[in-house]
Amino acid sequence: TAAPVVSSVVPHRAVGRGRVALHGSGFPLDDPSAVSVGDIPARVSFASDRKLIVTIPDEVEGGSAAIRIGGVAVAHLSVGKKTFEDDLGVR
Repeated sequence: TAAPVVSSVVPHRAVGRGRVALHGSGFPLDDPSAVSVGDIPARVSFASDRKLIVTIPDEVEGGSAAIRIGGVAVAHLSVGKKTFEDDLGVR
């Protein structure tokens, strides 16, 4: 089986409990639990061979985090920490 290839991550920045879409090819439909952000398993809410929708775990530290499929880093994502101002929509 060919290794998964990620062509884009949308959005490229997220906070814990936020969702991101991975677009590409060769995603594992037989074991979507193989997806992690950093070293923390991530919940996959949608899976096809060309798209995964992943929820960012709350436990992920802020900064750059590797998105891994089957333990192999396939993309990176900027993870921020949610703040009270985010809830209020303050910019």
